[in-house]
Amino acid sequence: MNTVQTIAKNTGVLAISQVITSILGFFLFIYIARYLGEVGYGKYSFASQ
Repeated sequence: MNTVQTIAKNTGVLAISQVITSILGFFLFIYIARYLGEVGYGKYSFASQ
């Protein structure tokens, strides 16, 4: 593989991993909010800031 192909491949892998991370973060946010409830999630948000 030449340098341009390697850069393109690595860029694609990084872009896909960023999308997957964002999607997982979104679903984790929903799960945590439902599990902890309104007050618990507020405390979690405050503590993590």
